[in-house]
Amino acid sequence: MMDNKAMSFLENLCNCSAPSGFEREPILLMKKYLTPYSDKIHNDKLGNVFFERIGDKTGPTVLIPAHVDEIVFIITAINPMG
Repeated sequence: MMDNKAMSFLENLCNCSAPSGFEREPILLMKKYLTPYSDKIHNDKLGNVFFERIGDKTGPTVLIPAHVDEIVFIITAINPMG
């Protein structure tokens, strides 16, 4: 079961508005939540954010990729039939 902090983070993340190209809100939320757990945070020119946690040198390297944008629909017209 998730603790209250993680559940609150997930709820806030799901409620963010994040259409492609406008992912600022969830990225700021991710930075706020993950900074205490990260040893390094990297940004690239495309707006991607990488959180790095340095563990045991003999352990595995793990990558958890994810998207913060969401699929949206843009209404360009409404005809008489709705």
